[in-house]
Amino acid sequence: MEFNELEREALKALCSYWKDKYPALTKQVEAVRCVQRENTGGGFFTELHVDQNVIPRLTGSSPINGHYVRVAGMKYDIGLILFFKDGYLNLLEGYSVGGENTSNIDFSRDRFGKITWKPEQFVT
Repeated sequence: MEFNELEREALKALCSYWKDKYPALTKQVEAVRCVQRENTGGGFFTELHVDQNVIPRLTGSSPINGHYVRVAGMKYDIGLILFFKDGYLNLLEGYSVGGENTSNIDFSRDRFGKITWKPEQFVT
């Protein structure tokens, strides 16, 4: 399954910001593939898979977050979180910061703004 543009840009932004803290992140993002996606009504979940036999393991704490994006049709941002389990990427989450219902948002088609780092909202 191909990544949609929002997923690709989210992975790119998170990787760009966190690559120094997580050295294996670049290789994992280059090799990751989309397994499944779901609009939960409160955002989206994109399940990820990385071939664990070829790509180095991530070390450090999960999740990686701190980035946000405004999607057309929404009043508030979507927060972006990248999770890994046992050292390998397994989930990209986009959650509605303002609690808006996302059921009518098409994350694969609706336009979105620039993905930004907002340290004042950063939570580890």
